[in-house]
Amino acid sequence: MRADYAGILSSFLPQSVSILLVTLEYDQSLMSGPPFSVSDREVHELYSPHFNIELLEQFDVLENQPRFRDRGLDYMLERVYKISR
Repeated sequence: MRADYAGILSSFLPQSVSILLVTLEYDQSLMSGPPFSVSDREVHELYSPHFNIELLEQFDVLENQPRFRDRGLDYMLERVYKISR
């Protein structure tokens, strides 16, 4: 589904548009989601053929998410990307 979504974006977004993409990454062997984990590598694999990718921010948000820490996670990275042509 993620590859389809990236393809749809590349087919209809005009050259002048930038979007923000917010992802979470964590060890999926400890929790299967939702929310689902998306790695930095996957973002680049999906979007770099058609877009420029700029990482704007990265935070470990687990400290503010006790319910996920209680499910066994030891990190949860939130990343904010600017995706543009």
